[in-house]
Amino acid sequence: MYDIIIRNGTIVDGSGMPRFRADVGIAGGKIAAIGRLHENARETIDADGHIVSPGIIDAHTHMDAQVFWDPIGTCSCWHGITSVVMGNCGFSLAPCAEKDKLLVMRNLERAEDIAPEAMEAGIKWSWETFPQYLDAVERTPKGINYAAYMGHSALRTYVMGERAFDSEANSEDLSAMKRKSARRFAPARSASRPRAPATIRRPTGIRSRAVSRIGTRSGNWSARWARKARACSRSPAKIPAWIPNASRIT
Repeated sequence: MYDIIIRNGTIVDGSGMPRFRADVGIAGGKIAAIGRLHENARETIDADGHIVSPGIIDAHTHMDAQVFWDPIGTCSCWHGITSVVMGNCGFSLAPCAEKDKLLVMRNLERAEDIAPEAMEAGIKWSWETFPQYLDAVERTPKGINYAAYMGHSALRTYVMGERAFDSEANSEDLSAMKRKSARRFAPARSASRPRAPATIRRPTGIRSRAVSRIGTRSGNWSARWARKARACSRSPAKIPAWIPNASRIT
């Protein structure tokens, strides 16, 4: 007895092999069988005329704010995306204390055209550090999976405040950024442990390995950043004033 059988779908399994028609049996949240299944299931989905495939991982999104008011992750979920990575381009909502939230909202407003009023209305700010932000994402109902980077712009404004927008980072600032990133990245290299997604996808193990690779890459980036921060450019005039030196890391 399966929990779910998806019948009569056309399977594209991501391996590069030709598509084929088959049923998919799911038990305990994992794919248990693929083929012509004659057993019964608690739920049957007729996928005739539809593609059945693993969920897509979108490695570049800016859903850092949207996750708090959009429980199903539109429009990503409409296109078969079941896992996303946010915090790209140096923009994230953490680390940042609530009293300074307009600093990081300014980045998303200018880069993603998200009004601060919308973010204030849709976000219940309950964090300061990056791990606390991931905890907030974890507590939020979600229809897809999330992984996250800690944005350098957020880290810079966390250390420098308003100075981040028009001043170069001094040696004390750089030391503080290295110290805070090293301390905060280790426990927060991948995003929250999401609830079951709304879209049928491959076994949990495949998604977990993908997120683990993302996390490892984040951790490696953190180590490289700590080593290279001293080489970062100190000429704010070359970067738009609304970006707090997001591209200073070489």
